[in-house]
Amino acid sequence: MADPKEAVLSLEGLTVEFARGGASYPAVKDVTLHVAPGEMVALVGESGCGKTLTALATLGLLPPGARVSRGKILLGGTELGGLAQDQWDRYRGKDLAMIFQEPMTALNPLMKVGRQVGEAARMHGAGKEEARRRALEAMAQVGLPDPERLYEEYPHQLSGGMRQRVMIAMALINRPRLLVADEPTTALDVTIQAQIMELLLQMNRELGTAVLLISHDLGVVRRLCSRVYLMYAGSLVEWGSTEEVLASPLHPYTKGLLDSIPSWEKRGTPLSSIPGAVPALEERRSRGCPFYDRCPRRREVCREKSLPLAVRGTQGARCVDAKEAINP
Repeated sequence: MADPKEAVLSLEGLTVEFARGGASYPAVKDVTLHVAPGEMVALVGESGCGKTLTALATLGLLPPGARVSRGKILLGGTELGGLAQDQWDRYRGKDLAMIFQEPMTALNPLMKVGRQVGEAARMHGAGKEEARRRALEAMAQVGLPDPERLYEEYPHQLSGGMRQRVMIAMALINRPRLLVADEPTTALDVTIQAQIMELLLQMNRELGTAVLLISHDLGVVRRLCSRVYLMYAGSLVEWGSTEEVLASPLHPYTKGLLDSIPSWEKRGTPLSSIPGAVPALEERRSRGCPFYDRCPRRREVCREKSLPLAVRGTQGARCVDAKEAINP
């Protein structure tokens, strides 16, 4: 378990709200997580659970209408919450960086690739020639062929996998302490997905960069991450070492996600699924378990009561059923 005092990133009770029609709706609710130096940690959940919003809050990039209403964002003990945009710019791209889901929308289509990679170095003090040299080094480091040629090309001239490697080169050019990777293989074919994930693991090991991986793919998380946090409807429902959580999950939501993963053992049988969908922001529960309406193990006490913390070793969950399973 990461020691919060030594963590590169600590989110402590982070709550992000949207203001709509005179009311406030928490899209991320009381999230606490830690990422240690050199560690790769996963934040997992279905689409709409608040994973990307958590990542954007971590870099001070919340969309209009969203705000951090409570909690702390700590980078190596330095409080980042509440910074003005020019103050955020001192940290973004240097101490913390992000790989976005869609490289074609994240890259400027009118700017040559090499200049975009070197821009982060220029923003943090590098001269023009130094930025070019470091950009070429970063492009080579992430496995892009013929960096000198690609430096002069535009994003539309590159394949999806190459554009994603460009995004990784941009994120790593200043050797950040923390890298947030938000679904970094979305829309890529299976072979390229594997290459990108292996590249992230290589960067994590060789450079010692802490990585927060945003994902819905538990198979990828099992291979790459030492610890995992499970998020549902903006709240953390389970967390712990990846090995413990995936081998013996405590929360019904985690169990449902694991049961829905295809495998050779399940070949020829209908895949399991979690009935229903993640509720819209305005429809989420203000009390009780956020997973109540979809939970096969729900009870009346789960509807209204504060959820107990169930702890087994370094594994934890917010669930009545899990609490009773551990302490029958």
